Amino acid sequence: MPKVAKVAAVAVTKRLSLLLLACLAIFSQAAVLDDDRVDILYQTYNGGGIEVEAPAIVARKKLAENFALSGNYLVDMVSGASIDAEVGASPYEEERTEYGVGIEYLKDKSTLNLHYTNSSENDYEADTLSLSVTQDFFGDLSTVNMGLSLGDDVIGNSTDPGFEENAKHYSMDFGWTQIISKNFITNIAFNKTVDEGFLRNPYRFIRIREPDDPTSWFASSENYPQTRSSDAWSVRGRYFIASRKVVYASYRAFQDTWGITASNYELGYTFAYRENWTLDFRYRAYEQTDADFYRDLFDYVGQTTFYGRDKELSQMSDQMFSFSVGYDFALADNQTFKKTSVYLFLDHIRFDYDNFRDARVDTDAGEEPLYAFSANLIRIMFSIWF
Repeated sequence: MPKVAKVAAVAVTKRLSLLLLACLAIFSQAAVLDDDRVDILYQTYNGGGIEVEAPAIVARKKLAENFALSGNYLVDMVSGASIDAEVGASPYEEERTEYGVGIEYLKDKSTLNLHYTNSSENDYEADTLSLSVTQDFFGDLSTVNMGLSLGDDVIGNSTDPGFEENAKHYSMDFGWTQIISKNFITNIAFNKTVDEGFLRNPYRFIRIREPDDPTSWFASSENYPQTRSSDAWSVRGRYFIASRKVVYASYRAFQDTWGITASNYELGYTFAYRENWTLDFRYRAYEQTDADFYRDLFDYVGQTTFYGRDKELSQMSDQMFSFSVGYDFALADNQTFKKTSVYLFLDHIRFDYDNFRDARVDTDAGEEPLYAFSANLIRIMFSIWF
């Protein structure tokens, strides 16, 4: 079973869950529920010594003109030897399963969504309940959405059967989408999140200089605050150049009570090729400062009240180049399926850490090279509309 290597898998599987939601999100039309639909997704991730395979399925079915049910199932199969594993543990394998169920209710120009998600692995159990309301007004030119979610996590430790901690997550979302003209749509959004409880990973450690030999270091457990509050703002815009040609851009800013500030922007272009093909090119850049209690190497025990060495809390940046191609087609002589499509998504991501060093290198403590790596994410999605 994994030890400190587990932390890298957690970061990757969370990213893949978010990407799954982004790819398989079912967008509601104004005052009309979407058609019945099934999406089948297979995705692979390779980078930083970690390999992930994640098949998933999402299904949606209308029960009436104003009711719909949805469900999703995802499996993350993680293996590898990340930088954490090579420094403090051994190669590992991990499997996480996630399922969710939801109900959607339409009343006039309002849509209510209730969704429950469970994520389970051998040493981590997470339950999330979310509620959102969407309202169209001003002749359907404006849409407001508000959402609340509550997460309840139980954290274990595969090396200590008696270890059990809890964490709770509260989140509030607000968004406004406005049709400015027949060619331009914009959206602003705000998210407030509060986390409480055990907010660190039980396998991770910090590095502390040896008192008698400052060129060496020893490992000690992390200690995080038990609360974290964060705010995020974003603005997005889509401009239709011509029929089936769209340029889009977004900007997002983030800050939290741990001292992290972050921002990212995204630019993209989507266009149709002939009748059935859709192509998309996208670039995203992200950067953040480090947490107040983060250090790559601590000078002595008790240097700060809280202390951590998670590279995701360090000063870092990443760049992502994405390409996708999709093909829409109809099954011959089939009256059941309204439309089918297949999409291929290719993402290449470069991560650079400004004050997290590669402790695998045998040299004086604090003189190791800064850590960086590249990753590739491949997703294939097949969709059927009924």
